[in-house]
Amino acid sequence: MKISLCIELESFVNSPDHLKFESRVEEIDNLIEYIRNIGDTVHKSENIYYFENADGKNLIELLYEVNPKQEHVLILLKNLEMATSITELEYEEFKDNSYNTNHPEAKALIPIYKNSAIQNPWLVTCENDLSEVHIFYLKFAQNIEEFLYNIESSFRNLKFSDDISSRMKTLSHPFRDYIEEVISHLIALNNNFLKVFIDKKDFGYQEICNVFQATVGITTSPEKTRDILNDRKFRFTMDNKTIEVVCELHTKFDSLSINNDRLYFKEWIDGDNKLVLVGHIGRHL
Repeated sequence: MKISLCIELESFVNSPDHLKFESRVEEIDNLIEYIRNIGDTVHKSENIYYFENADGKNLIELLYEVNPKQEHVLILLKNLEMATSITELEYEEFKDNSYNTNHPEAKALIPIYKNSAIQNPWLVTCENDLSEVHIFYLKFAQNIEEFLYNIESSFRNLKFSDDISSRMKTLSHPFRDYIEEVISHLIALNNNFLKVFIDKKDFGYQEICNVFQATVGITTSPEKTRDILNDRKFRFTMDNKTIEVVCELHTKFDSLSINNDRLYFKEWIDGDNKLVLVGHIGRHL
């Protein structure tokens, strides 16, 4: 599901005077660029430039106070111009519908400042916040294809095998029955596994799995025998090249299956590129 975002104004109007505008300008610029790169959309109130803060200064005045010759300010102005304009009434409706799961379109807000006056859980201040919004809406996916269409914008530290769709169809129960458990395993891998691996890599896979399991509460283990590893090879497309990788580590789905369903994965560290490769989500191989 793609997310529609709107630049939220109340944080600007009600922000304390001591907040530094220049650093936030650069953060917003980076965030909007990321939003567009993953296919989400950005909106703005048609009156955004004329909302005044506690000092009586509007947004356009502050932008030029920073110094319009600075590149990141010019880029932000360009991004704001590229954002789809909506009316004041549409802006109020947008705020009301953000975090409304009954609304047909997923919505969230981008605060100009981080200490927004709006009490809304979907205030997107950075890329990680946006990933959390995507993860939240993943559970409403109606089928495997819809789930996979949105998955990589949700989990920035994960890479999925080329045939993950067909593998997920081997789950021993309908996918919708598993969706929240699958998401919980992916969150654990995305947020925790690489930290554990880097800290414990000198102690071997069994210790890594023990620590990871204790950290996230999900049953995790390596394969017990070496002679089956050839059956744990999965294809991934990396930098436009297809490679085969052995993924022997696996988590177990406990809520529905009787020891039948697994998620197979492996760390991938190539210089600064650090990922968890997910080879298989489905019936125990």
